[in-house]
Amino acid sequence: MDYEVVKRDMQEKAESWYGELEPTCGWNARFWEQRALLASDQNQEAVAYSYAKKAVTLHGRDSFPHTTLGKVCVKIGVSRGDEVGVDRFWEGVKAGNVPDPSTRKWA
Repeated sequence: MDYEVVKRDMQEKAESWYGELEPTCGWNARFWEQRALLASDQNQEAVAYSYAKKAVTLHGRDSFPHTTLGKVCVKIGVSRGDEVGVDRFWEGVKAGNVPDPSTRKWA
């Protein structure tokens, strides 16, 4: 369900395809990560951010949702020249710095 494959195959229907899958796949953080990356690719900042945050909420102990949130936030931070952009940029940097559950130490 990689967003790039979905985007290539579904084109302008990609977001609606994810929407149709939400009742079935909405419990899965990976679903929200891919949806966030698609929204980010389409420059839908607020939507991408909310989807990435949903992924972290669902599976916050895993590094993948944090990496997705970091990517979305850094892109927002780089593309905006305002205070929100700066806040999102630093949130993105911090999102990638999650503790390793096996050692309980920060990466």
